[in-house]
Amino acid sequence: MTVMEPVTVFNADGTIYSKYFVDQKGRKTGILTKYFHSGKVREVSNYKEDVLDGSSISYFENGKLRGVTNFSNGLLKGFCRIYHESGEIFFEREFDNAWIDNAWIF
Repeated sequence: MTVMEPVTVFNADGTIYSKYFVDQKGRKTGILTKYFHSGKVREVSNYKEDVLDGSSISYFENGKLRGVTNFSNGLLKGFCRIYHESGEIFFEREFDNAWIDNAWIF
């Protein structure tokens, strides 16, 4: 049985930045949740041994969906959709084991 340890990371002002679990080797495993300063959910991502694996869903602070991206062993796999705050699709593409070679800024 794998022992999972919960981790909470705080911003300088004491609000929660993220929550996740680590395995016995200190690697993120399972669901990682990031928060806005308001406490609303910013992102929910799945990790396996410190690597993105599964869905990563992000939200605008008003709770509307910002994007859905899927990963397999740290690589983009399947459809990626990014939305405008109005709900219109901003970006849509299908990936097959692609690296993210720099930060995406929207």
